[in-house]
Amino acid sequence: MSMINNSSSRNSFIKSSIETATMYGFGGLDICLFRPNTTSDSLNMAALFHEWRSAVDSHYRSNNTKLILSMCAYYLPINTIANNVTVSYPVDSIQKNFDLVNIVTFDYFVPLKDKFAHPHAALYDPDHPNISTDYAIRQWIDKGLSAEKILIGLPYHGWAWELLNPKENQIGALTAGPAITPDGSVGYKGIKGYVQSYKAEVMYNSAYVENYCSFASLWVGFDDVDAIRAKVSYAREKGLGGYFAFQVANDENWILSRAAAQIEGENRSNLKRKFLIKVLVPLAFFACLVILTYSFRTTLLSYAKKYKIQCGCCSNRTWRDSNLDSLNSTSRDIYVGTLTTDVQKVSSKSPDLKVFKFVDISAATNNFSCHNKLGEGGYGPVYKGKLRAGQEIAVKRLSKTSRQGYEEFKNEVMLTARLQHVNLVKVIGFCMEREEKMLIYEYLPNKSLDSFIFVIHGIQIL
Repeated sequence: MSMINNSSSRNSFIKSSIETATMYGFGGLDICLFRPNTTSDSLNMAALFHEWRSAVDSHYRSNNTKLILSMCAYYLPINTIANNVTVSYPVDSIQKNFDLVNIVTFDYFVPLKDKFAHPHAALYDPDHPNISTDYAIRQWIDKGLSAEKILIGLPYHGWAWELLNPKENQIGALTAGPAITPDGSVGYKGIKGYVQSYKAEVMYNSAYVENYCSFASLWVGFDDVDAIRAKVSYAREKGLGGYFAFQVANDENWILSRAAAQIEGENRSNLKRKFLIKVLVPLAFFACLVILTYSFRTTLLSYAKKYKIQCGCCSNRTWRDSNLDSLNSTSRDIYVGTLTTDVQKVSSKSPDLKVFKFVDISAATNNFSCHNKLGEGGYGPVYKGKLRAGQEIAVKRLSKTSRQGYEEFKNEVMLTARLQHVNLVKVIGFCMEREEKMLIYEYLPNKSLDSFIFVIHGIQIL
C-alpha cells in the first residue's frame, strides 16, 4: 500500500507500466492489490485508478494503441477489520476506470486455517451462505460493478486435509491439518495422479458445485470437469464477462481448459443458430420470392432446352431431379463446369467462384471433426475450416439423407451467389466430389471478449 499513498510513487508506477506494456507489445495491464484496511487506503486506490486510466487514455490518443486495464480483487468488495469496522473497495472508481475485474473466487477454506474438510471454491454453500462465489458476485454487482466487467476465477488446484478419522470422510469431517504439501495446496495435475495411484473415486456435489475425493487418510477438495462446466455456464447465465484460470500450468493435458471451452463453444453455436433463424432465414425467403418471380420463366426455358437430350420426351421428370451421385465422372465434370459458368453469369460480383476439391475441404475442416462443427439445420451440418493459404471458411455440407438433386443444388448456388452483399456472408465456391454437395463461404468470426488474451498468471478470458 505504500506505493499508492504517495503521488510521485503512483506517477512512476503508471509511467513504467505503460512503457513496459508498449515495449513488449502487451494488450493490457493487470494489477493485484491487497484489500483496503483504512478509508485512506480506499481513497488512495481511487486516486491511482483514476490517474492510471487517464494516462492509458492519453497514451491511446498519442499512439493509437489501446491498453486494457484489469485488476484482481478479493472475493468480497468489503473488508471487515477489528471491532466489526468495514472498509470497502472504491467500487465506483473501479467501475469507471477498469475494463475487467478478476474476482478471486476460490481458497475460501484452507487446511492451515480451517480444521474441517470443506470445498474451497463452492459456487453455492448451504453451510456458509455468505462464503460462496454466487454470494460474492451478487455483492459486487449490488455495490455497483457491472456484471459484464466481472470474471470469476476457476482454480486449477485443490486443498488436501489429513482426516482425524479416515472413516469420516464427508464434507465437514474433522481434520488434523494440511496433507501432501506443507500448506495442503495441490495442483490439478497432482490430484489426478493421486486419484489414479489410489484408484480413488471422485465425487461431485451439485449443492456446492465442487468435486472431492478421499483416499487413505486424506480428503481433497478441487474443481474437476463437472464443476468447471457448471461455473462457466453460471458465468454465461449471469451475463458475466467471463472467467480466468489460476493457474493454467496446473492443468492435466488441457482437461479443464477444454471443458471450459466446450461450454463456450456450445453457447456460440446456439447464438449462431438463433441468428440464422431470426435473420438469415426470413431474408433468404424474401429474396427467393423476388428473384424467382423474375427469373423462373427464363430459367425453366433455358434448362429445358439444355437437357432435352438427356431428358428425352419422357413426361416423367424425375431424372433431372435425381442425385448427382448416379452420374459418371465425365458427366459430373461437365455439370460442375456448367454450374460455374451459370453462376458467374448470374453474379458479376463473384467472377472468381471456385470449385474446391474434396480432399482440400476435408483437410481444412480436420476431416469434418465435431470440434469444427458450428451447427446443423435441415439441410445438414456447417463446419469451420482453414485452407492451406490461411483463409478461414465455413462449409455447408448437404446431408446425405437429403433428396436435393442437381437442379436444386444448382439453383441454391446461383441464388446464393446473386445475393452477394457487403452485409451478407460471401460464398466463395462449391464442391461436388465423392457424392458430396457443399457450399463454401467466408467464415464470419464471432467477436467477443475472447478476442482479448491475458498473459498474466495464465489468465484465460471468456
